[in-house]
Amino acid sequence: MDERSEPILGIAGSWHTLRASGTEWRHHARLTEAFERGSTPPAGARVTTVRAQFSSEVPGPTESEERWSLWIEKPDLKRAEFMVGSERLTVVFRGDDWWSWSTSRGARSNEGRTNYHHGVGPSEGLLQTALLPRALKLEELSRASVLDRDVIHLLGSPRTPTTAEDFRLMSRSLHPLGLGADEYLLALDAEQGVLLSSEARTAGAPFLVLEMTEIAFDATFDAQTFVLEHRDV
Repeated sequence: MDERSEPILGIAGSWHTLRASGTEWRHHARLTEAFERGSTPPAGARVTTVRAQFSSEVPGPTESEERWSLWIEKPDLKRAEFMVGSERLTVVFRGDDWWSWSTSRGARSNEGRTNYHHGVGPSEGLLQTALLPRALKLEELSRASVLDRDVIHLLGSPRTPTTAEDFRLMSRSLHPLGLGADEYLLALDAEQGVLLSSEARTAGAPFLVLEMTEIAFDATFDAQTFVLEHRDV
């Protein structure tokens, strides 16, 4: 498995701007178990893995659900708002530069350093889909309408990695959707090629569900959308 990318079902999409909001639901124990399983490389493959991202030993709620929002204007403007722990974080990207702000962390920036990255939160898994056909065997289940959009419901079954390269690609592409799942239920926008929802399941039970509750393509944004009000770094 190499790192060639391709749109899901060949649907590349032609949107210029995107505005979306949604939720991320987690079942913490099943998420931990799936991540541990998905982080185990194939026999004989020398791969450095990170295994302490989740902990099932810390008491806490069985499930959680958090909201997120996203604005994108191509080619290189992006704004995301999502929860980190118990507080909301905002990050704005203008090309390779980014600025973020949260109550506890205050204002931060990469100050032009291209090797200093920042995530965009749960929405990443619904939009960064170009490598999924290389990691999943996809089967069309049905067609329907979601959020007034025509969607294709897909079942994704993980391919079997046989080399370290396969394993790295699968880990990178499936991690945002829930690494270690037995199967993924996906709702693909039939016109624009983004996912409106993803459900990662293990032993028939979901452990990570990403879902858009609102989406708009090619809307016009206010000039302040991609300016961070607390950008005093």
